[in-house]
Amino acid sequence: MIRKFDRYHSTVVGNESSSVTKKLLRMDPKVCTIFGTADALKLIFGFFTGLMPFMTFDRDLAALPYMTRDYIKMKFEERRQATTLGKKAFYTFYIYMNQLCNIVFNPVLENLRKRGIYTAYWVLNMEGEVEHLLRTSKVQGIMTDRPAKLKVLFSELRLKMNSNINSGMKKQLRAHPRKFGKDSRCCRVTGSC
Repeated sequence: MIRKFDRYHSTVVGNESSSVTKKLLRMDPKVCTIFGTADALKLIFGFFTGLMPFMTFDRDLAALPYMTRDYIKMKFEERRQATTLGKKAFYTFYIYMNQLCNIVFNPVLENLRKRGIYTAYWVLNMEGEVEHLLRTSKVQGIMTDRPAKLKVLFSELRLKMNSNINSGMKKQLRAHPRKFGKDSRCCRVTGSC
């Protein structure tokens, strides 16, 4: 359907499993792909060990979880319901590692942006959390269940959504014209070409 309706500019595909994402790329190498679990773990490992500059990432979009109050409550509930000690330990690690990453990840977001990988946090629905993110983060996009409400919030804060989110990508387009030409995968993700 992506090919049939020429939806490359507005569609990103992926899966938690890297093998599924690789199969999708073999089916259509022009399609934009999103970070899976292995990519996110590689990103975290690279950042905390200092090896990130030596790593490559073959995805177009890094959509990372943002630990909102609702998401934290949900993960703590999943932890409470976990039946094994291993699952409880995993949820504990997941919750606190993501909270730490949300605080210290600006250099990672900047590094990914310079590599041409679009960054976004998911899912932010509460105004206070969005405002905090806009003040403290270098993320390029925000995923929400309430886009109309977010648009109003941006207007109230005197921010223009397109110029705020895509300004970094426009600079990249000028700096790397071959990498981000009209036919590139990244151009299709951002729609700013």
